[in-house]
Amino acid sequence: MNIRVKLYRSQLYPTISYGSTFGTMFYNSFVFKSLPAGNQLKNNLYQQVFFRISVPIYNRSVVKNSLSQNAVLRKQLLNNLSGERLQRNNQLKNYIINWRSNYKMYNSNASICIAMKGALNDAEINFKNGKINYSELHDVRARYLSSEREKIRSMYNCYFHKFLVNNLISNL
Repeated sequence: MNIRVKLYRSQLYPTISYGSTFGTMFYNSFVFKSLPAGNQLKNNLYQQVFFRISVPIYNRSVVKNSLSQNAVLRKQLLNNLSGERLQRNNQLKNYIINWRSNYKMYNSNASICIAMKGALNDAEINFKNGKINYSELHDVRARYLSSEREKIRSMYNCYFHKFLVNNLISNL
């Protein structure tokens, strides 16, 4: 049983408490004559023993309301917890989908980059042989560099989403 529920239910039962005190009222302002310290201690020594009994009569509704509020709070916490789990699972699924799509994009860009490297090599050979001019060689080189840039970008996105997946899994 929950500790808080036990505490609320314990308010329904009577309680008994006891204690004692022992002390002196040395330097009491009510003593007008000046006495030696030993006499003052003897005259102003006090002791108390007490018992206290508390019987709850009117707090049944308070305890009942506290118990019902505790039950409502507990249900809310469980709902919040299940909502957080659902949200985290959805977030993990999204990260995995993004990671897989970025991995496919990286593979695609890597194969495009290989093809563009071959096209650049052919263009350089054709430029040396005089079959194409410098402007056409420059266009092929720009497309190759663009494909290389896209490959690097997709590789970064792939690693980033893999990191997000691993980080979320390690925090579960």
